[in-house]
Amino acid sequence: MTRANRAPASSGDSHPTGAITLDRLSVGQAGRILTVSGDQSEYGRRLVERLGALGILPGATISALRRAPLGDPVVYRVCDFDLCLRAAQAALVTVAVAAADATGSAAR
Repeated sequence: MTRANRAPASSGDSHPTGAITLDRLSVGQAGRILTVSGDQSEYGRRLVERLGALGILPGATISALRRAPLGDPVVYRVCDFDLCLRAAQAALVTVAVAAADATGSAAR
């Protein structure tokens, strides 16, 4: 994955208006991936690259399918396949919630 697909690591909770981190996406909601960011350590860079290889790239649509009984991990659908991520991994991904989901009309 190229550096252009990553947002720089930031301090604090600054996200574009209406954007949330993937770990906050409710089951049944969908969103468009805006950024994937990690810290500047070797582990952070490799994790962002691995997420990209799995289809977690800016512009892709992702939806939360189901949550484990204790809340973590969560199964997401991206690029027509299901992927299970822990909350710490999902927190690296910023999404814009789909308009129908933001109003609650598409909630299940």
